[in-house]
Amino acid sequence: MSLKNIIGQDKVINFLIASINNDMFASSYLFIGPDGVGKTLVAKEFAKLLNCETASLDACDICNSCMKINKNIHPDVHVVEKDGSDIKIDNIRQLERDIHLKPFEARKKVFIVKDAHFMNAEAANALLKTLEEPPKDSIIILTTSYPHRIFSTIASRCRKVYFSSIDIEKLSSILENDFHLGKADSHYLSYFTEGRLGKAVALKEKEILGEKNMIIDDFINSENLRQNFFDLDAKNKDDIRYNLDILMTWFRDIMLLKCGIDTASLVNSDRRKELLDLKNEYKMEDLLKIMHRILDTYTMLDYNINPKFSLEFLRTKTWEKHR
Repeated sequence: MSLKNIIGQDKVINFLIASINNDMFASSYLFIGPDGVGKTLVAKEFAKLLNCETASLDACDICNSCMKINKNIHPDVHVVEKDGSDIKIDNIRQLERDIHLKPFEARKKVFIVKDAHFMNAEAANALLKTLEEPPKDSIIILTTSYPHRIFSTIASRCRKVYFSSIDIEKLSSILENDFHLGKADSHYLSYFTEGRLGKAVALKEKEILGEKNMIIDDFINSENLRQNFFDLDAKNKDDIRYNLDILMTWFRDIMLLKCGIDTASLVNSDRRKELLDLKNEYKMEDLLKIMHRILDTYTMLDYNINPKFSLEFLRTKTWEKHR
């Protein structure tokens, strides 16, 4: 893998390569874009190009430096991630200690703060001091899907780089031709991930259609929330978010049909007949309430609030329509 091999982010890749070739790269970057579009991947590939032992236009992927970065063992390339529910001041203090050391072997030390919106206030204030006076031999790359949650004082000190999703039809074709997925799975993943290649690739190993249909059926047919897939004792937050994503597509499809949108836009096109039957079971205001409650549940998960009551509301609102 190298920068030029990354699919769907041509503008970003060309910009970063040009910045290196013209010796105009910044000391700090803020990579902004939806989850699963390749922000962290691009950050690592950028680190490879900055430190490749042989490359001129792109990383060679075979030199000692490139191989160490590929294996996540390069002593001068660091990834900071959330520790539990947030990125704590201790995580940033470690970054500060490392950034003021001389490079072990790299031309440029690279520090990637993944999902920087998870920094708590103490961590953000600590990082701000480093961003104000960054060492010349280091580059800091922050990634985020929620730029509004990044302190403005931090964002203003970073060069912003915007990532976007791939056209859904193009992604479907890529999944079908390059990753050898079936047409139905490619269609579903393209719409479900909203054109986010990284997320689609991460999910492609699953029994996609079977699993998502099981999740939908468990939710709309189960009378006992404790027995279905929202059992908070058995599932972690990522599992619950994934289940919520699936439910959101289900109710989105019902809403589209209720608005008279063409069925080609359905995420769950394999259940078109059932969705057509359901569109008259829901009032538009009920669908809006359900979708808002799903969004509320995402927020509860982000802030470590037990979402059980919100989930019970969702289950009650939907089960009564399907029984």
